[in-house]
Amino acid sequence: MSEPGVPGPRGDGSVERGARPVAYGYICLQHDDEDVITELHELVTAFAEAEGLALQEIYVDRNVRPGQTVRPGLVVLLDAVVRCEAGCVVVVPMGAHLSPEERVRGAMEVEMEMLGGRIVVVDSRRAPVRGETG
Repeated sequence: MSEPGVPGPRGDGSVERGARPVAYGYICLQHDDEDVITELHELVTAFAEAEGLALQEIYVDRNVRPGQTVRPGLVVLLDAVVRCEAGCVVVVPMGAHLSPEERVRGAMEVEMEMLGGRIVVVDSRRAPVRGETG
């Protein structure tokens, strides 16, 4: 359990009153270029810090084929969202990290909200990082 007045999760997915909102990051790429993954990891981390979010983990799926819906990192992320009693934020660099297809992305956003999460895109207007799809 967190000390009184110290922001952060209590370890059971819930958050102390006055603590920063719990957040998870998600990155999904069609390749495994670690330099690109590092850049995106830093982008998500900086965004979470700037928004006052308590970033717990960033899940990464590598070498994902277009249209692939079953992804190990996404499955673990959804489980984390379910366990987060107070609700949480899921930070993605671009909407395309959920899916390049807008309809699929919309369905994933609805599912995430039903599980207690809220998806936030770092910046839908930013240029893709080298090797990133979207």
